[in-house]
Amino acid sequence: MTVVALAMSVFQEARDRAMTDVLVKDPPSATAVDAPDRPMQGRVLQNELRRAQGSAMQDEVRLLIGDESAISVGIAAGEDSDVFVFTGESTDPELAAEAADVYAATYIESRREALTTDLQARAMVVADRIEALNAEIAVFSEGAEREELILQRGQYDFELESLRTSIALAADSGASVIDAAQVEAPMLGALLNAYDIDGGGGAYEHRYAYGRYETSDG
Repeated sequence: MTVVALAMSVFQEARDRAMTDVLVKDPPSATAVDAPDRPMQGRVLQNELRRAQGSAMQDEVRLLIGDESAISVGIAAGEDSDVFVFTGESTDPELAAEAADVYAATYIESRREALTTDLQARAMVVADRIEALNAEIAVFSEGAEREELILQRGQYDFELESLRTSIALAADSGASVIDAAQVEAPMLGALLNAYDIDGGGGAYEHRYAYGRYETSDG
């Protein structure tokens, strides 16, 4: 009976941690179609991380997953890493995995919306400029000034088309899940940790084809 009680205590205290990896890069654009993916500059990457860690985004995640699970995000270990690791931690392994995946999906969607909104605002400014040029061109029936205005309009037409292409490409958002959280056989991880079967004295980590799952007894 004592052994059973000890085992139950261990499992009650165990917290399961699931992690979802998201690759963050510069979004595709009309000027770089078919070009290789570009890593983000360090300052831009840090700004993106702060946005992902911000209270506004975490509040949005909380609306979807509730308050039970702990959530966090950081940059994966390694120099010049462009991978964000979204973490969910809970006494319920399924909730931990859900929290990590929802947090990652919320960030990706937020980034897509921000990129799209910015590009649409720029496209509206260019479209307004084209409309103004058309009004100016209508004043002149011929002459060098008319030709200059037509040339300017052509440049803005090209810019507007490029922005519209970039808006369509913004669905990519420049961020994508490369390792989604999956939790399988959670009790095995807790048991291995509790009795230090791996011999390492630390948290047991079990990797799966599309994700990874950690169990710690703290």
